[in-house]
Amino acid sequence: MGGVHATVVAHSIVPPVLLCLTYLVYYKIGQKLFDGKKDRLPVFMVLMALFQLFGNVSIYTNETFLLTRTWQGKSVAGNLILPAVFWVFFCLFEARDEARRKTEEMGYWMILTAINLAAGVSSSLAVMLSALLVAGLAFLFMIKERKFGILVKAGLTCIPSALYVLVYLLISR
Repeated sequence: MGGVHATVVAHSIVPPVLLCLTYLVYYKIGQKLFDGKKDRLPVFMVLMALFQLFGNVSIYTNETFLLTRTWQGKSVAGNLILPAVFWVFFCLFEARDEARRKTEEMGYWMILTAINLAAGVSSSLAVMLSALLVAGLAFLFMIKERKFGILVKAGLTCIPSALYVLVYLLISR
């Protein structure tokens, strides 16, 4: 509709957007890791940028995928989807008062569902990796909170991933 070929959009417009989203997720993770120590957050972001710049030691590293093949699903999965799952669980693990926790927790479970949907769009491997990461972190969260319902909520967030796998299996046979 815009007169620009999809390949041009994928190679020139999408990468800067994905880079910004990736660094936004890193920023949010840094906020959770260094809560109350605002002077350490810029150092964390500079270190993340340095890791990305000088992590190009092989053609198979996350850093190489982020900087040279940003538009590919494996890059999105390794650099955006999986760190976003960690960020959501960092937010869920944070201790808060009970009244505030109920309203915020529902929002984080919805974000986790959206992340699982995005994993399905990015890569078929990301579907399984994000679901396994959600299951493992939900298990740890269940142990911390001593509530079995956490595993149920985590399972509900993985429904898009399960549906994706079923559709994939039906189509591939």
